[in-house]
Amino acid sequence: MAKNNPRHLIQLPLRLLRFVIAWAFMIIYWPVILGLHLLILKRTPPLIMMRAIRLWARATFKILKIRIHVLNPSTFETIEARVVICNHQSTLDLPWGGYICPPSPVTIGKKEVIWIPILNLMFWALDFIRIDRANTAKALASLEGVADRIRKDRRSLVVAPEGTRSPTGELLPFKKGAFHIAIQAQAPIHPVVVHGAFECLPKSRFLPVPGDIYIQFLDPISTVGLVPTQAGELSFKTESLVRQALQKLRASYPLGQN
Repeated sequence: MAKNNPRHLIQLPLRLLRFVIAWAFMIIYWPVILGLHLLILKRTPPLIMMRAIRLWARATFKILKIRIHVLNPSTFETIEARVVICNHQSTLDLPWGGYICPPSPVTIGKKEVIWIPILNLMFWALDFIRIDRANTAKALASLEGVADRIRKDRRSLVVAPEGTRSPTGELLPFKKGAFHIAIQAQAPIHPVVVHGAFECLPKSRFLPVPGDIYIQFLDPISTVGLVPTQAGELSFKTESLVRQALQKLRASYPLGQN
């Protein structure tokens, strides 16, 4: 078995070392960036913060020896209200999302993020949203006003509508929450598809392995004129497009789990 061969035994300490260095870089980098952000009362220009997030992500993947391939031009380089939808394959979704970070991002995470060092600081300093997934009423209350916020402040809401990492890499059914928000804000949906994050770090594994991650931007989907009762239809349409694109990426760039 691969886990017992000499090459695997040699690579394991290297993977652990790279993982530790990536975390050390994060622990040093983000308190400095967020400290400066707070020092100027959270008024860091959106494009400057976007570049800071992208720089962290690029350095992290360099350390981890993971190659990122962006297959086509980004659909969200400008500052405007939008809802970015992506498939949720791995813990690496956070740094690859940072790699292509839109201006003025805001994301939604589970309340337990408060116990994760650095991430808790990021959620607080960048005004990200924490929800209690175990309590539907509280979760809905936490999301009240999000549509107005992204519309008025021209922020990009980044959401993985599957709700949790896929245990197999296959796309899970989309939940409707993000699509309700997009319709309320009359903000376009910007689907993004990732392939390879699962192979580099599946849900069952702790240490990432070197490999390739492919990112593709799909055409934005307008929500102008849509009403809340059409959220299910919009969710189904987006899920179908993401599923088709993921299948094509897998056919074009076959990868084996390391």
